[in-house]
Amino acid sequence: MRTKTVINKLTENKRDIFITLGYFIVFRSVIGFSILAIAYFAGIEINEVRDIEVFGVRIYLLLLPLIIFSVGRRFYKIRRWWISK
Repeated sequence: MRTKTVINKLTENKRDIFITLGYFIVFRSVIGFSILAIAYFAGIEINEVRDIEVFGVRIYLLLLPLIIFSVGRRFYKIRRWWISK
């Protein structure tokens, strides 16, 4: 895609982009702070979370594919939106 086309799409959809980014940042922050608050009130430390194992595998290694999947879906939605405009 040419640079002029990219710049044109960005300027046409500036409002939608800012609203989407704003919601993304706010909701991710709220989720992060709520997880930290729950861990704080439960008395869980970071070292304890790293030691949790499910079926012999550390829990944060089990969450990695889920995070990769959600990021991939996000980029797929952005690509679909970009093509449809």
